[in-house]
Amino acid sequence: MRALSLLFILLAVPALAQGVELVTEVRADLDEDGVQETYTLRENGDLVVSEAGWERVVSDAAFVGPVAGQQPSLGISVLGSVLLTSMNEGLGRDRRSMTLTIAHRQGDWRIAGYNYDFYDPMDPDTWGHCDLNLLTGEGVAETNEGPLAPVAPSAPPLWNWRASELPLPMGNICFDGRVVP
Repeated sequence: MRALSLLFILLAVPALAQGVELVTEVRADLDEDGVQETYTLRENGDLVVSEAGWERVVSDAAFVGPVAGQQPSLGISVLGSVLLTSMNEGLGRDRRSMTLTIAHRQGDWRIAGYNYDFYDPMDPDTWGHCDLNLLTGEGVAETNEGPLAPVAPSAPPLWNWRASELPLPMGNICFDGRVVP
């Protein structure tokens, strides 16, 4: 029994020494230089973008909650852009999902698209959807009350994005300044 306990301790030490763990990782050549960048989402919500010889970190890029249904993820769109999704699908009445589309434009990595959905699981008449192309300024926004005029800011550099600095509720970006869940 003692040997088994010692084994568990020895296995745990390297895991603790590594610090923040990887949640998910994708590869894409967004800057079209012929070399794929690696996009790594860490368990603390930081996004690391790296390529041979360099690395940049976007601190607090994604919301990370303590329960299932609140874990962020990375993916690749059908057009090859990187998708960063944050959500709350596991706790309370404020259910939401936000997906950022990351692209390389104007010589930098940018938030090129923004998709936000919310609903109240206890009130099926409370919902909203927003899909904005921040490169063109076009998009759609709708709630249970009907279509709205979305507010589409220009595509900010990825490096300026901070999930914790966003207005709460997050829907304000999409719904013409109206406060929605």
